[in-house]
Amino acid sequence: MPTWGVWVGEAFYWEGGLQTRRARNVALRADVVVSIGDDDAAVVIEGRAVRVTDPDAALEAELVAAFGKYAGPFDYVVDPANWQTGGLWRVDPSVGFGWTAHGYPGDATRWRFG
Repeated sequence: MPTWGVWVGEAFYWEGGLQTRRARNVALRADVVVSIGDDDAAVVIEGRAVRVTDPDAALEAELVAAFGKYAGPFDYVVDPANWQTGGLWRVDPSVGFGWTAHGYPGDATRWRFG
């Protein structure tokens, strides 16, 4: 399911209400894949999703700043108040893959997260 999200620290975060299909699927099985790709490159991260209900002030500030990338092109401003009701999710990565369109398969890379 496509969703907006941000990479902060060692994890990927996204928003979504508890009644969304995405949240209901994750509640049943927390194993997820995060993928970004375009015509030139791809990155795929596998991990487990965890609901974040009370981020500390430092993390909240980092997330607000990171989600700011959606303000200009999409006129979206994140509201941390939504996170208190379960609308914030974190993916703790276990493995990642990446490659470029012009270098594949020679530049295909795998990362393991600790």
